[in-house]
Amino acid sequence: MQIMPCAIAAALALLPAVSRAADQAASQPMDKVQVTGSKLEQRRQETASTLLVGHEELMKQGDRSLAEALKRIPGISLGDGGGGKGSEIRMRGLGSGYVQILLNGMAVPNGFSLDSIAPDLIERVEVVQAASAELGTQAIAGTINIVLRKVASRPVQEFKLTLGRQWQHLLPGLNGQISGKTDSYSYLVGLDLQRSMEDEPRMVDDIQHGRQGGLMHRRIRDERETNSANMFNLSPRVSWNLGEGETLTSQNFIGVTRRKVAISGQERLVAGEAGEYPDGGSVFRAKTLMLRSDLHWQRELEAGGSREYKLGVQHNPRRTEYDFGGHPSSPGLPLRRHVSADVTETGVTASGKYAAQPSGGHALSAGWELAHLRRSQDRFENEFFATGAVVPVPDERFKGSSKRFAAYVQDEWEFSPAWAFSLGLRGELLKTTIQDRQQQDISRRSPILSPILQAAYKPSAEQKWRAGIARTYKAPTMAQLFPRRFTIDANNSAVRPDIQGNPDLRPERAWGLDAGYERYVGKNGLLAASVFLRRIDDVILPLLVRDGTRWLATPTNQGQADVHGFTLEAKLPLASFMADAPPLALNANLTRNWSRVKRLPGPDNRLAQQQPVSANLGLEYSKGQLDLGADFNYQGGGRARIGIDTASVNPASRELDVYGIWKLENGGRLRIGVSNLLHRDQVSREEYLAQAFFREQISTARSGAVLRVTYEFGKGKE
Repeated sequence: MQIMPCAIAAALALLPAVSRAADQAASQPMDKVQVTGSKLEQRRQETASTLLVGHEELMKQGDRSLAEALKRIPGISLGDGGGGKGSEIRMRGLGSGYVQILLNGMAVPNGFSLDSIAPDLIERVEVVQAASAELGTQAIAGTINIVLRKVASRPVQEFKLTLGRQWQHLLPGLNGQISGKTDSYSYLVGLDLQRSMEDEPRMVDDIQHGRQGGLMHRRIRDERETNSANMFNLSPRVSWNLGEGETLTSQNFIGVTRRKVAISGQERLVAGEAGEYPDGGSVFRAKTLMLRSDLHWQRELEAGGSREYKLGVQHNPRRTEYDFGGHPSSPGLPLRRHVSADVTETGVTASGKYAAQPSGGHALSAGWELAHLRRSQDRFENEFFATGAVVPVPDERFKGSSKRFAAYVQDEWEFSPAWAFSLGLRGELLKTTIQDRQQQDISRRSPILSPILQAAYKPSAEQKWRAGIARTYKAPTMAQLFPRRFTIDANNSAVRPDIQGNPDLRPERAWGLDAGYERYVGKNGLLAASVFLRRIDDVILPLLVRDGTRWLATPTNQGQADVHGFTLEAKLPLASFMADAPPLALNANLTRNWSRVKRLPGPDNRLAQQQPVSANLGLEYSKGQLDLGADFNYQGGGRARIGIDTASVNPASRELDVYGIWKLENGGRLRIGVSNLLHRDQVSREEYLAQAFFREQISTARSGAVLRVTYEFGKGKE
């Protein structure tokens, strides 16, 4: 625990020294190196710590999805969402609902994956590291606000054709944007059509030792998982100019995804008893539709004030089919299990905001928000045997609704040219109701009051200090509250338990402190360091129990957890330090995270799945018609206690991405990129420590590099 204060103190002490060296070098003649899309000037003006990532910066590496592009942002890392859900975005090493994800300022539906949306459709991404009264306080780790593309200043028609390859799989893609503008209205239509494929061979080693060291059993299972998806996204936007500072904007998003996850495996018995189904496989199919329509009315008032209202409607049906087939190890009949499930979420959100700028450097805003979400869930399961017998499993039907009312007030006060403050207060009332197939209602009400205080000190135009304190929370998802049981098809054990929701869950609540220092070097250079602290109450952790002959894990509130860490960031053109330097730019960041769950015994009693460290190092070269770049991303792993007698070891990942862009004479561009060039194996482990034995399951997964060739063309592009 003494490492963190020393590292932070050293980083903050070194930054001014490095900044002075940069100032001395900046006075010498230099070549101009453009780092487009960094939004540093907007970031410099914010009172709270906010990273703004523009469209050009998101597009630079030619990433397939927004998740891949965000992994290079300071403090952000990627994890596996599990269950074919794609990547999970983490801030401060935390995911699983600790990060609030918004689309145009409104919450995305449950199950929304950033793998399903391409950077082509994004205008910018706002990474809010501190809490915000306006955006919401369900953001213990932070907020990511995704802003869809807006209309260009002149008509644009641009298209992009992509062909990728991983292993033997071809990955085609088509992206496009058409926009136009008149005096009375403007429009934009963004299109994204692509196919993704992840092919993952892996070996799962299941070992159990006695406490005295003797081998009790060992099973090795060779598996192959292919996760393929066809995705179609359409984002039409129309904005009308009604005159006298009044505008009406309709922003829509249509997303269709067809996903298939196939797993096949064969088991080799080394010692002990064979698994329940040594040979078998499964196929999971999902059809997902996301419909989103937002209507935004705004009117500019005198003296810089404004009024605005938003109305959003979303409808998200999801249908899944799951088939499992296996041959038993003991004499018996082969089994085929079929599960069909339908999940539908429909929601309406309405909000209003009033902003004014009275005298004295104040910028006042007040607003309200109403949200109502209904979720229905049906699940039917049947077991088929070789004799022709069909054994139905009782169907599980649940209906749920969540209602949220929020009101906030915020004052941005520029006290002097050097000092700025932001004081906000947000109150929310959450009500969740669940009804099972016996028509039994479970209802929970949670009032939450969140004060927010931010301060910024700017001793000069090139330096800025920030600090803030806020109350935030994390509400359990409706899926966590549903008392439905997800069963493991084969080899249920302490390291592969069934999972069941808990309707008695309470929200996690946290007090947080954020502080940081930024030093701006020249036009596009930046040196920054920040620290954060979080104290989380009623932290949700899985509770492992033995239910008859099977193991079961249920989420429960288990006391208090402390989280803290720091982030270092550098964004520097080489010419900032060297005269006559080549047109190179350096981008680097490092984040170190710690956590401690008080109820769990040490060592390693940190929050499960928290990534302890993430780092990124990128180089960019731009001269004439050629742009080159390379980016190395590291995400550290480590052991974490999940419960009193369970632990997991997450793998470390090292990824190297390279790209080249050739600007053609016809105005088009040819891009060639290779991601995951190192394609290192990923080794993870689940552990169970009982009094009589020790059991672990080690999974070693292979990964492959992805080659992408893209041709970009169009007219009117700015």
